[in-house]
Parts: sequence; C-alpha cells; structure tokens
Amino acid sequence: MLSLQRKDVSTKHGPLGIHGTFVPNKSQSVHRWYPYVEGFSSDFVSSLLNEFATQGHTVYDPFAGTGTTVCVAQRLGMKSTYSEVNPFMRLVIEAKTNDVSKVINDIEGLSKYFEEVIRYAVQYPLSEKSAFELQRQAFGKSEIFSGKDLVEILSIKKSLNDLETDNESFKAIANLALGSIAVDSSNMIRRADLRKRKENEFNSSDYSPIDRFKEKTKQILDDLRELTTMEENYRPRLLGNSALVSHGENMVDVVLTSPPYVNGTNYFRNTKIELWLTGFIESANDLRDLRDEAMAAGINCISKRGREAMKINSVENIATKIDAVVAEEEKDKRVPELIRRYFSDSLLWLENSYKLLKKGGIIILDIGDSYFYNVHVPADTLLLEIAESLGFRHMETRYVRDRHSNNGEPLKQVLHIM
Repeated sequence: MLSLQRKDVSTKHGPLGIHGTFVPNKSQSVHRWYPYVEGFSSDFVSSLLNEFATQGHTVYDPFAGTGTTVCVAQRLGMKSTYSEVNPFMRLVIEAKTNDVSKVINDIEGLSKYFEEVIRYAVQYPLSEKSAFELQRQAFGKSEIFSGKDLVEILSIKKSLNDLETDNESFKAIANLALGSIAVDSSNMIRRADLRKRKENEFNSSDYSPIDRFKEKTKQILDDLRELTTMEENYRPRLLGNSALVSHGENMVDVVLTSPPYVNGTNYFRNTKIELWLTGFIESANDLRDLRDEAMAAGINCISKRGREAMKINSVENIATKIDAVVAEEEKDKRVPELIRRYFSDSLLWLENSYKLLKKGGIIILDIGDSYFYNVHVPADTLLLEIAESLGFRHMETRYVRDRHSNNGEPLKQVLHIM
C-alpha cells in the first residue's frame, strides 16, 4: 500500500476567479464555436503559459476537452500535444486548430459548402417516421428531440453524410457546428449535467435547428475572416487518446490541465447527443466503451469491467469513511469505489506526465475538492500528495475561486504548480 505524507502548503490568492471557468470563452472568437460547462478560459491559459513557458516550448494537456490549452499554445507560437478520450471533443479540437489551418485560405469555399448543406437539408428532409425511428434506435423511449426539431436536426446530419466534398476539413467544421447546436435544439438542457428541460425551459414554438445552424456557421465564418494568420509550424498533435497510457518520455516542457473533478459527473453522458449526431456512437450503449477507456470520475464509470484500484493510504482513509456511511444508510456502493479508482487513475496520469516532462519541466494542475454523503474529499490535497510521491516538487498553490457542493458545503478551486 502506497503511503503518502502531506507537506505544508502556502496558498496565494490571485485575481483568477471566473477565468478558471469556461464562461469568458463564450464570447471569444473560435473558442465560442463550442461552448461547454467544463474547462477554463483562454485568458487563464495565456497568463499561465506566458509565465511558465516560452516560444518554441512544447505544452501537453492530458485532458484537453474543448482544446483551450492547445489553441492558446498555437497562437503563442508553442508546440502542443494533447490527449482526449471523447472523440467528439477531439473533433472540436482538430476543427478549431488543424482544420482551420486547412480552410483559412478558402473561406468562401467553406461558405458555399455551408450553404449547400443547408439547402440540401431543406430540400431533402427526412420523414418524421424515419427521424423518430432513428432516435428510437439510439435512445429507446427517451424523446431527446421532438417533432420538427428532430426532423430538422437529423436532416442536417443526413446532409453532411450525403454531400461529398474535396476538403474534409469543411465537413469537420460543419460537424462541430452541428454538435454546437445539439443540446439547444433538444428537449434536454446542460447545467452541471445534462437533464430534461423543465416546463419553463423549452424553446419557443418558432425555434428552428436549421436557422440555428445558419447562425452558428455564420459565426464561424465571421471569426475565420477576422483571423490574420495561423501558426502553421505549431499545429497541435494528438499524443494518444488516454492519458492513463504512457506515450513517451522527456518530450514536453509544460503540462497544463484541468482533469475531471471527482464529482460524480458522467462526462460522456453529457455529450451523448453530440456524439450521436456526429456519428461517433450509434446508441447510448456505445458510451460504455468510452467510459471504460476514460479516467474514473463519474458514478457510471464504476463497473466490474473497470481497472482495479491501487491502494493509497490517504485515499483509503477517505474511502473507508464513505464505506461506513454507505453501510449504515444504504447509499450507493459505487461511491467509495469511485473515490478509490479516481485517485488510482490520477496516479497513472500523473506518473505518465512526469515521464513526459523534460528535466526542470513544470506541471500546472487545476483542481477542486468534493463532498460525498457529507464526507469531504480533499482532491487538491490528495493529488498534491500523489504527485510529490512520484517525484514532483511543489512550488506553490494559487487560489482560483470559491465553489460549493450540492449540500451547500464550501468548496474551492486551486492551481497546483509543481
């Protein structure tokens, strides 16, 4: 059993606040193409890379998400690599970086492609019967979309599948646009998690996914026309889908990431609509394989198929407290196993990051703590202990912002710099 001892941590308070979230990106060129709940802002990443990296350095994000880290690194003239298990997120990253590089000199060609996709979807719509059958095959009795919204959004999907183009980057960016309007066009809404809309949250009767797709593609074209240059020599590179697998040694100068928080969130369920519309899954059942490959962070990641957790003393102290609550109050038995597997997987990706970093390299880790059944899970403290046990040297911890749990308990978000 791995035994870890905690060192004292001095915490600096800085004006990071909301920049530790994705919110500022929702109004920023390119970053706004696919706004998401999780992640941090481009300004947040820029300030950290300007402080801890220089032009020509290689940056790695093991949990790349929507690609903010690699987008910013490219703009700053830094090489970047990334890992990301979710294939729709990989599409988003590639569309915002490498695919943009391939269309920047033919924006009018992309514009004509968008127009053709829309025209085809309008002229050759799916029948309502066919649309509902496709939805039933994917999601069973769950009515993810209704009526004309279902017909329109699947007609866009059909258009993208049917139309041929010599520039596959056109199709990739169009699929990003389709994914971007997916949840807004559905009977679901994304807050912390994807859930059904309440009665007062539904779109107005004149809402049209095709009109929304037109708006999104126009936004993309407007942003592309404002881009002056793309750093061709600093195109991001996928190092490997999963950060839990070793991808080499002594290759990068800076690791900058926000790993999944141990908060029970099902990150793949949250993007199941986008994954389906863009062809990465045929039904919700296909999410299982993605969950198995990914880091254990959500309750649904816990199954007999999962990786066996390595024993870590300080983690075991927390997990056994939750074991006791589960036994006494008949709570979900998967929760203490989630805690064990989350930190066991954390040890794997931190160890792989340590191998990837060059001598003197820096890791910048954004993380927050959690509560389960009124038991505090100090993920920030535990991850720092695990990192130090692997050979990282703690430099400082920066406070980002206050958070709170579902039961109202105070939580925080911090940056560990090692």
